[in-house]
Amino acid sequence: MFSVLDISGSAMTGNKEWMEAISNNLANINTTRTKDGGPYKRQSVVFEGKEKFDDVMNQELGHGIQVSKVVQDDNTRLVYDPEHPDANQEGYVSYPDINMTAEMTDLLMAQRGYEANASVLTASKKVMEKEYDIGRV
Repeated sequence: MFSVLDISGSAMTGNKEWMEAISNNLANINTTRTKDGGPYKRQSVVFEGKEKFDDVMNQELGHGIQVSKVVQDDNTRLVYDPEHPDANQEGYVSYPDINMTAEMTDLLMAQRGYEANASVLTASKKVMEKEYDIGRV
């Protein structure tokens, strides 16, 4: 029963980190200059299966997920705006290549994933409470 808690908890953590990356992307959709120079780089989260030492020894899988890395996308879109302070010599400004519709769709998926795993945790808690009640009798 506790593996269900591990799986759902890790999925909630992963979805939370995914939502944070999406929020950063949306907040910086028009950022043309960062402290590192150049436009903001879109972030995306990469998940992988979580393994425990016992799983490796027993060749079992399925104890949740974890964020393996956050990848930055170097793609930019050029917009002609010669008055912009970050315009190059030809008058083009580099903006991060962020599609708001795609980001909002990803945000909705991450939110639904978080909510689904929260529901699993709630249901698991109720089952554990019933098991405890049965064991007391």
